Amino acid sequence: MRTNRLLVALALLFATAAHAGRLNLRWNACLGDGGVQNRAFACDTNLGSEKLVATFNLPFAVNGVMSIDGFMNIAFFSPALPAWWEFGVGGNCRPSSLLATATLPAGASACIDFTDSGRDAFYIYQAGQFGSNKAQLEVLSPFIPNGAFDLAAGQEYLAFTLTIDHQKTVGARGCGGCLVPACLGLNPIRLLRQPPDYVPVFPTSGTTHIATWQGSTIVPFCVGLTPTRPSTWGEVKALYR
Repeated sequence: MRTNRLLVALALLFATAAHAGRLNLRWNACLGDGGVQNRAFACDTNLGSEKLVATFNLPFAVNGVMSIDGFMNIAFFSPALPAWWEFGVGGNCRPSSLLATATLPAGASACIDFTDSGRDAFYIYQAGQFGSNKAQLEVLSPFIPNGAFDLAAGQEYLAFTLTIDHQKTVGARGCGGCLVPACLGLNPIRLLRQPPDYVPVFPTSGTTHIATWQGSTIVPFCVGLTPTRPSTWGEVKALYR
């Protein structure tokens, strides 16, 4: 099974022509279920969590989809990456406080998971690559068992869900920077088909693919003007050990 996942993930390194669709990034729920663009958290508790839902709508049908690879740009309104947003690397302030899943938010009705919970989700969090106050998140979601699905035009589909917990927000071991505004932009999503073919989907005009934190304004980095970084073979292999 791990060998099959590696082959699927490796195919994400190859590209085909780009297409425009509607990418959506909202707090608490899918776009069609009333998810909100901005989340304001008082940063006064270590309990609970935030949910950020990434979905997409296609302007045309895409057949034989086997996996999803999504990218998110994050910009902070501070000189450097806030400690509260230090995820994924041992020794950082909150290394285990970000979780990527392929699970629909509770009560979802407008959006669907076309694999019916038949996939995993893994992430790569890169801080500082595009500037000291910026980060990029890549989420890979291979299907289990390894199959192919036909996607229809117009339907809102789940790409992935992020859960950000509130651990180490307050108290003696608290990580600073929770109140710092941030802008998050989903761009692009890749729909893997028969290797090595995949369809990159970029957002149309508008801001459905932008979410904000603590009332942030929208900046070009979140819109997606900065090129995304494709995962390397070594990074992909590390996810499946």
